[in-house]
Amino acid sequence: MANTSVLQSAMANALNNISQTLLQNQKAIDIVNNNIANLNTEGYSRVEAGFSSLPTGGTLLSEAKRVFDKNYFVRMINTNQEKSYYENLNSTLNQLESLFKDSLGGGFSKQIDEFYNSLNDVISSPDDLVARKSFLTTAKMLVGRVRSVSEGMNDLGGLVKNSFRETVMQINNLARRITDLNKNIKYFANDQTKLNSYLDQRDQAIKKLSSLIDIKVLYHQNNTVDISTAKGHMLVLQDKATPIQTRTNKITMVNSYAVAPANTLSSPKDVITDPGTLTINYKLDGKDKSFSVDYQNRSLLDIAAEINSQSDDLKANVVNVGDQTNPDYRLTISTTMQNVQNEIVSIEDSDANDTTGFDINNSNEIYKQNYATLRVLSGSVDLTNLFQYGKIASLIKSQSLINQALYNVNRFTQDFAYQINSVHRNGYNLDNETGLDLFISEQSGNGLGVDATNIRLNFEDPEKLAAGTKQNMPADNTLAKAIEKTKDGTISYFDSATNSLQEYEQPDFLDGLTYNDFYNSKIVSDIAFEAEYTKDRLDDTTLLFNTLNEKIEDISGVNLDEELVKLTQLQRSYQATARVMMVTDELFKTLIEMTR
Repeated sequence: MANTSVLQSAMANALNNISQTLLQNQKAIDIVNNNIANLNTEGYSRVEAGFSSLPTGGTLLSEAKRVFDKNYFVRMINTNQEKSYYENLNSTLNQLESLFKDSLGGGFSKQIDEFYNSLNDVISSPDDLVARKSFLTTAKMLVGRVRSVSEGMNDLGGLVKNSFRETVMQINNLARRITDLNKNIKYFANDQTKLNSYLDQRDQAIKKLSSLIDIKVLYHQNNTVDISTAKGHMLVLQDKATPIQTRTNKITMVNSYAVAPANTLSSPKDVITDPGTLTINYKLDGKDKSFSVDYQNRSLLDIAAEINSQSDDLKANVVNVGDQTNPDYRLTISTTMQNVQNEIVSIEDSDANDTTGFDINNSNEIYKQNYATLRVLSGSVDLTNLFQYGKIASLIKSQSLINQALYNVNRFTQDFAYQINSVHRNGYNLDNETGLDLFISEQSGNGLGVDATNIRLNFEDPEKLAAGTKQNMPADNTLAKAIEKTKDGTISYFDSATNSLQEYEQPDFLDGLTYNDFYNSKIVSDIAFEAEYTKDRLDDTTLLFNTLNEKIEDISGVNLDEELVKLTQLQRSYQATARVMMVTDELFKTLIEMTR
């Protein structure tokens, strides 16, 4: 009986071990089925069943191991933030390029050429109203093109600003999501099924976050993570998220002044005999700076030339705001560099006397640039300059590029209008009027303060166009010829002594470039160069990102063929174990019957 009892106990243990093996096989089958079910689930990491042998016999499913390579994942998120940066920047640059439409033959270059080509018809037939009307129509089309580009850039800036706000909201939401996942990962540390699911969700959130902002991830032994910006500002610390805020400002900076001599000058070559020093106070990158120039026994052209040759930060030109009989030449001074921290603060005359030297009280701001600024804050800490990659950095860069393009287009428009007006004011139209501007600002109603947002044609009546310098001489084309020469930077003024137009070159007329050259080199080519570089970097980072993604997929992804092979093996093992259990059960029953 004792032997029988021992045998029964052994049989019972065998049945228990076989039952455990069946149960463990079923769990392994469930794992494989779950892998197959998530074949196309983004971010799912394959799970592998790990078995160990029991001392009493049988097997135990010791772990449901999530297949994940942290090193490849870290490389992938580092590449992802670069790819996202260039991807979003590339989109902005493509939209900027499309505004100018030069590749489609409808850009500024064509409009500028047509403007001067139509002027040739006026030169050929200055009294022909049809030729005059055609020229004014072409001028109006150029104005429309300028304003269309300006409005398009401002609209694009609005889209960038909205995207910026949405991106910061997404960053904060993802940071909070990761803190919640950190809590769940700690709480369900012993439930491998839930733990693996939370780890997958966490890594997907990190991947998405890396597309928005450049980050560093610190992994802990308990599978939780801390996340900071690449420069070290903490976003996620265990179960606490530090939100960031946006600040979008519209800042108006003074970029140009028109400085009036105390005594009206009838020629840009007239000499100021009064002793004194003109000082321009300005900001460069937010730092206070100044530049001084002595003006005694010097003409406005001489003063402008010294400013341009001695200062890299400022540019000066000479414009006529009078007419042929009452010329009034002034010095315009502008900042050369676009920046939200660059502006002219004030102009001072050392003699402090408005009757000698320069009349500061009669000097005025003629151009203010509106800048949109995008800032990222954490409390009182400004994080804006800490970002290098990710969508947030691309939006900050995009706004800077839009500001620069707006500045260049405004500078082009401003110089173009001032030079044309300066010459046109010296002529007479068919109504014997003089001193009219061809282009004016909608706000001021005159030629000062013109920019790409407000420029418009002063008149559409062809009889108002000045083509000559003599009254009652409709066939006079001398002024039309002088306007035509402005395309090369040659400006004319009326010399009362010789009763004729005299030419001079602006000291720093659009950096010494023609209108077309300035447009092509300072506007179009800058954007094209940035776009080409960005596209090349996007191609490179996309290739690397895809390669890393494929490698991660090879390691962590579900291979249907492999999973079906595993499933077949486990099912056969289950069936075999079930048969052994049936046989063992029958033997056990027989043994029990024998002892009765």
